[in-house]
Amino acid sequence: MNRIASEELAAATREAEAKNREVKGLQSRVQAVAASSGGRATDDTVLNILGNIAKEGNVQTRDILRTGQVKADDLMYRGRVGVNAARQNRGLSRWMAAGQMIGAVGEAAGAFAKYGGGAPKGDAPTTDYGMPWYAQEYGYKAPKI
Repeated sequence: MNRIASEELAAATREAEAKNREVKGLQSRVQAVAASSGGRATDDTVLNILGNIAKEGNVQTRDILRTGQVKADDLMYRGRVGVNAARQNRGLSRWMAAGQMIGAVGEAAGAFAKYGGGAPKGDAPTTDYGMPWYAQEYGYKAPKI
């Protein structure tokens, strides 16, 4: 956004310079017409016209520069807001990731307690038929010999 803002200022500066050239050209034309018409280029009326042209050109030039500055300020502000939002989102995403990891550890601990915590240690105890306890519990019957 800062780069776009600087480009906006540069464009406004170029436009203001073009307006100044236009004003100077218009003033030169007024003087040339006044001189060629047989009057003097330094007449009060001619000087008033030149002054009015200069004032209007100055107003338009300042307006162009002000508009460019306002656009650049807006872009820079939006850039700062975007950077701050990105920083906040980064912090929130870290907290969310930590919460997900803690939740996953909790779920794994719960699953271990439910399914893996009650498993016997060492050799599995056997039943009367020489089969592990869980085989008889789930309906597996040993063949009679």
